[in-house]
Amino acid sequence: MTTNDIAPYEAPGGVQIFDQQSAPNRVMEQLQQHADAMSLALDLARKMCNTDLVPRMYKNNAENGTAAILYGMEIGLNPIQALQNIFVVHGTPAIYARTMVALVKARGYSVWTVESTDESVTVSGRARGDAHETTSTWTIERAKKAGYVPTPSTEDSQRRPDVKDDWVTVTKTYNGKSTVSIVGNMKYVTDPQAMLYAKAASEVCRRIAPEVLLGLAHSAEDLQSEPEPIQATSTVDRPEPKNVGWQDRLGVSAPAPEKSIEPEPVTDQKAEVAKSAPETETPEPPKEAPKKRATSAKSQAKPAEKMDDQPAEPASDQSAEPEQPQAKPSYTVPKDAATDAQLKRLGELLDIEKLGTSAEKLEWINSTFTTAYINPKQMTSKQAKEAIDYLAGEQAKEAQQ
Repeated sequence: MTTNDIAPYEAPGGVQIFDQQSAPNRVMEQLQQHADAMSLALDLARKMCNTDLVPRMYKNNAENGTAAILYGMEIGLNPIQALQNIFVVHGTPAIYARTMVALVKARGYSVWTVESTDESVTVSGRARGDAHETTSTWTIERAKKAGYVPTPSTEDSQRRPDVKDDWVTVTKTYNGKSTVSIVGNMKYVTDPQAMLYAKAASEVCRRIAPEVLLGLAHSAEDLQSEPEPIQATSTVDRPEPKNVGWQDRLGVSAPAPEKSIEPEPVTDQKAEVAKSAPETETPEPPKEAPKKRATSAKSQAKPAEKMDDQPAEPASDQSAEPEQPQAKPSYTVPKDAATDAQLKRLGELLDIEKLGTSAEKLEWINSTFTTAYINPKQMTSKQAKEAIDYLAGEQAKEAQQ
């Protein structure tokens, strides 16, 4: 029986060439499966991230917890294991070296320690059915050459792990906040054997079982020892700041915007009235001049006429009464404003930074983003995300040290 249908072509070696029209369908099916898995993972993360079981970086952060759960599924970790063993260091996901060894051994590979001292650690491994052994040796001298070991600040340094002045430090600035940190990983001083093992073991695992780790380039110990990448987005998004510190950003050491637009005639008029007043008059009326500009021109003209026949003190009392309604500030919420969840998460992170009051938190926001907000709701969603990512990353590094 003859037909005009074209049968699928089967290339040599058993590889079948499918119809190109079926490829988009397979892609859509795969995307749908990922979407369904993400929805389930998000429901689970929302429940788990509210417990004390998860690390601080995932506390009340269901979105990052969802990503960790999905990433763990790809490498063979259940949700609880993923939240306990997957960390984000310098914006890169990583797992501990001991977790790498566990995953590799679970797939039938062999990994063992040949030598382990504070000066040198050697780890070997072998793939399934392969007689060839892969060996890695890390010494403290090799770690020093790579820049992982902290350097004493002077020859007479007491080399105390908890005193930064005893070591060479570097100042890092991100979004206006500067932090001083020790160059290198202090664990190479306090626990060198464990750090050398982590380097050697992770190196062996990546060589013998890349398909198990799915190309995972670094362990958590590796990234903790590496310098933090330079953030290059803040200067592009905010090209205007040339300020020195948060005082200039908030207008503390510079004239306030209201004073910069104050007309001179009003100040002169108040100065003349002050001269005509009795010598016992307090110097408060000249300070009230900028506040009187907040009222309308008509309301200011009337007190000025009465002051010719009356003492200066009643005039100052009358001018102070209409200022109270102006004390209520108004602000505009942007279209891409931060969500309530973002503001709540940011507040929790700032509480950890010992910024407990609303004024302290608002001051940190303004100093970080070169703004003069009067309410956190003026933040954009992008600003809130940058602040949350920065604080969570810094606090995660501090928790692991």
